[in-house]
Amino acid sequence: MKSLDTDIFHQRVLGLLFIGTQTGLRGGELTILLDNCLKKLSFEDKHIGILSYRSTKNSKGRKIYIDGETFATSRMIEIIEHLQELKTRDKGEPQTEYLITIDGQIIKEPRLNLECQKFCIKHSRELGLINSPDSSKFGNNITYDGAINSSRFNVKNYLEINELKKGDILSLPNIQQFRVYFASEMRERGVDDRTISLLLNHQTDLMWGYYVRPKNELHEEAEITKNLIEEVVINNIALLGSKGIAIKQKIEKIVTQGKYNVEKDLDAIISNLDKKIEIRLKNGGFCIHSNKNRKCRYDSDTDEFLCAYGCCPNHCHTYFTVSITYQKYLEIIKVIIVNKANGFARQAEKEMYKLESVIKLELLPEMAELKQELSRNNPETLIGRHPSIEPIIKAYDNVIESIQRWQRRIDDMKREIGRRMS
Repeated sequence: MKSLDTDIFHQRVLGLLFIGTQTGLRGGELTILLDNCLKKLSFEDKHIGILSYRSTKNSKGRKIYIDGETFATSRMIEIIEHLQELKTRDKGEPQTEYLITIDGQIIKEPRLNLECQKFCIKHSRELGLINSPDSSKFGNNITYDGAINSSRFNVKNYLEINELKKGDILSLPNIQQFRVYFASEMRERGVDDRTISLLLNHQTDLMWGYYVRPKNELHEEAEITKNLIEEVVINNIALLGSKGIAIKQKIEKIVTQGKYNVEKDLDAIISNLDKKIEIRLKNGGFCIHSNKNRKCRYDSDTDEFLCAYGCCPNHCHTYFTVSITYQKYLEIIKVIIVNKANGFARQAEKEMYKLESVIKLELLPEMAELKQELSRNNPETLIGRHPSIEPIIKAYDNVIESIQRWQRRIDDMKREIGRRMS
């Protein structure tokens, strides 16, 4: 930390960022760490640390704290103790309960992220961020011209120091990536999803595996995104979900305004769309933001919860995600059966409502759209484009029959609940 910058403020910022990479804490959780967040323990001559932190969650218009704990490595202990030392050393800074403040106020998450990126630009040569071969793994890639003209960065001198030239690309991290990095690194080391979820202070098992990204997944995401755009602009498929029609219209408008030949200019179309629309794989579909700079509107916990349940308003899906949705449908049915067999009637009822939502909002629309595609294309063509849907096509009538059977069971359950309440 000291080898790159001796400025006390940036030592503090870097200290928080290091803690984020080692724990997967959100930016907002890092900024409200308390001065006494670290507890050191000894066990059989081994020294370990426990880091206490707080998550904020909106409840009835006010923020409440959810306490969490995670492990602190020996290096983390060093960093936290160094931050505590810097706090006591700075006599001009008002003393507060927080680990880091500026003029007695916590550093807000956007400021923390901005300072992170400014520091990375300043030391981009030393950090290997110029024309990085791993650029696809970073949250923000900016060109030399984009950086030098940016109103967010006053970096002209830094770019000259690092001998950047036109055509160079700077790859900058976002602090939101730390959570993905932490979860993926834990998985690589063999840690199970339940433990990872506990370390990330998740409140539901639906979040298990939410942040894990296998090493080859980024390449796969790029390929799947390309396939999605190809299907929309060339094969004119429907985008399902509450914003599907609006998103498709925006894609078509971009293609029309660019006067692209959709058969010949697919790569150019994708490049243009990537600057204006953010597309990410998400829970059996795609999270699509119509504006690349528009973030989710809710607090972090709510965003994750909505994504985990597949009911985020930005969630779009298609006929070729039906195989994933069908597996989710089968998994919920298994849970219902197990709960009923063990006498957990209330939990089984909750799962039945979840099943109803998946059927109504995802599975039936995807099955209907698949039938439409089958009326326009022969099955071999669709299977050639999306091999995963072959079992669904071959068992189409059986799948529909299963859905209808469970819909009847859900209706029976609702009637029974109605009788009990009357």
